[in-house]
Amino acid sequence: MSDNGVIVGIDLGTTFSEVAALEGDRPRVLGSGNKMLPSCVGLSPQGQLLIGEPARNQLLVY
Repeated sequence: MSDNGVIVGIDLGTTFSEVAALEGDRPRVLGSGNKMLPSCVGLSPQGQLLIGEPARNQLLVY
C-alpha cells in the first residue's frame, strides 16, 4: 500500500456529521470552529444551496 494518499473518515449522522483526516498516526477533525456540522441541507428563498448551520438556521426561521 502506498503512503502517498490522504486517509479520511466521514461520519454521516442523522443529527450531526463530521470529517476527519489522518495526520501522522492521529486523526484530526476537519471543519470550522464548530467541528460538528449539522446534517441539514436546504435552499434559501433566493435559491442558494445551504449546508450545515445556515440550513438549520433557516429551518428555525421558516
